Amino acid sequence: MKIKVLLIDDDQVSLLITKKYLVGQGIHDLVDDLTLFTKAEEALNLLIEAKNTQEQAIFWILLDVNMPGMNGWDFLDEMGRNELNHLVKIVMLTSSISEVDRDKAKSYSSVFGYFTKPMSQEKCEKFNALVQEKDI
Repeated sequence: MKIKVLLIDDDQVSLLITKKYLVGQGIHDLVDDLTLFTKAEEALNLLIEAKNTQEQAIFWILLDVNMPGMNGWDFLDEMGRNELNHLVKIVMLTSSISEVDRDKAKSYSSVFGYFTKPMSQEKCEKFNALVQEKDI
C-alpha cells in the first residue's frame, strides 16, 4: 500500500518550511508522494477521488486549523461526512496553542498528534516516527 503525505496550510511560507524539514529528514524514504495544498477543499477533493477510485493508499496529513474558507475543523468534519477517515492519519500543525483546540483535536479518531507551528527538526522526527510505526 502506498503512503502519501498531504500538507494543508493557507500559509505558503509555512508549507515550504514544513516541506524543507520533511525532505531534510528523509520523508521521501518513507513515503511515495508529498503534496502541498493551500486550500483544504482541494485536498478533500483528492481524498474523495482516492476513495471513489479505490486507490490503495494511506494519506498522512499535516493540517492547519486556522484557514480561510474551509478551516481544519471543517475539513475533519467533511472527512467524516464523506466516510474518508479510514484513508487518513492526521497530525494537526497549527499556530493555535489553545487547550480547547487540543482537546477538540483529540475527539477525532483520525487525529494522531497536535504540533504547534513552526515545524522543527524535533517535530519532524516525531512525525516521521508516527508514519513508520502506525499501520493501517
